[in-house]
Amino acid sequence: MAKAKAISDTEKRLRGTFLDRLLIGDVSQQEAIRQGERFEHDMTQTHVAIVLAWQGDKAPSLRRLETTINTLVAQQHAAALVWQRERENEVLVFHAVEEKDPVNSTMRLAEVFSKEIQRQFSSSRVAIGVGQAARDVTVWRSSYRDAVQARDLAARLQTDAPLYIGDLGVYQLILSLSDRDKLLAFCEQTLGTLVKYDLSQHADLIKTLEAFFACHGNLSQTAEMLIVHRNTLLYRMNRINEIAQIDLNRPEIRLALHLALTIRRLLSIN
Repeated sequence: MAKAKAISDTEKRLRGTFLDRLLIGDVSQQEAIRQGERFEHDMTQTHVAIVLAWQGDKAPSLRRLETTINTLVAQQHAAALVWQRERENEVLVFHAVEEKDPVNSTMRLAEVFSKEIQRQFSSSRVAIGVGQAARDVTVWRSSYRDAVQARDLAARLQTDAPLYIGDLGVYQLILSLSDRDKLLAFCEQTLGTLVKYDLSQHADLIKTLEAFFACHGNLSQTAEMLIVHRNTLLYRMNRINEIAQIDLNRPEIRLALHLALTIRRLLSIN
């Protein structure tokens, strides 16, 4: 048992050293592929970086965070490299994804991380950032830097929700409005009637709107995401118009709703 642990620790240390070299650009594509074969990991796939760090001083150890992430990666059958970076006080994941939809695939995995960490460590908070897709190892470090920037913003916002670097422009605009009370008032004015209706009727109008914007307004994709019939979705969209007394066909209304939903998620408003 002790011998096996010593071997495992040595392999883990060697892998961490290699991956740290990769992040500073000291590894060629060919060497990365060879090393990946040793780890039984395909380095030729598109990868997306996820960076996680505890928020606050009184938090569990970094090792516990790494262990939790490794367990979730195994449970999700995800192809990913995970390692603890003590010097940076973070856990870094490089998620191997299909070329078709790399960022959304990784965001779904990051959301699994967030939910399970909240469940296991309810008194602690974690900041999670997601970088751009890296289609070869020479740009892994760019994806990592993007993820760090997104993670830092998540920490500033004190949100457990994973933040994606591609959305940072909108987030930074919202952050420039530093008056939290005004942001909350905007959310209440824009979404208040829908939130109250959901609570009183056990409905899913807010969830429907979130899916609608996630699918860029495509009704067929929205119905598929929500696992409802298209007619059910159309009924919900009409109810949203009626209850909020709005017209979703107006671009300015869509913009206001999308911003309010984003603020609501960033500020972790239930």
